[in-house]
Amino acid sequence: MAGVVAYPALAALAGGLLCDPFCPHSRPIVQKRRCAGRTGPGWSLDAIRNLTEAPYPELAWRTLRVSALSTIYCLLLALPVAWCLARITPRIGQLLLLLIVVPFFTNFLIRVFAWKSLLHPEGPLSGWLKNWHLIS
Repeated sequence: MAGVVAYPALAALAGGLLCDPFCPHSRPIVQKRRCAGRTGPGWSLDAIRNLTEAPYPELAWRTLRVSALSTIYCLLLALPVAWCLARITPRIGQLLLLLIVVPFFTNFLIRVFAWKSLLHPEGPLSGWLKNWHLIS
């Protein structure tokens, strides 16, 4: 019953975001394009009509197929692992969960060190900004 309370808010959000042609993110859908890629003065639904022409339907079906297959593969891999983690002793479960989480943490750690080296006062970005006299 609690989920029913959210339906009006979701409908208003969907209506406001998807149907309002004056929203900045929906304007390129219904407004004509200029040569530079910006939206022009006229309003038209040609962009939506063009979605039925090649190659858009094929791309949409390919995207849905890849999304469905990746979801199925993830479920086929994750559900047995989750079942095993739930059935084994807590000590071994924590160790196995750590082995699952460590690769994600490693990726995060590498990105942090990359950003630190780029943004360091003696790093490449700082040197470039100093060469252009944008910082002292």
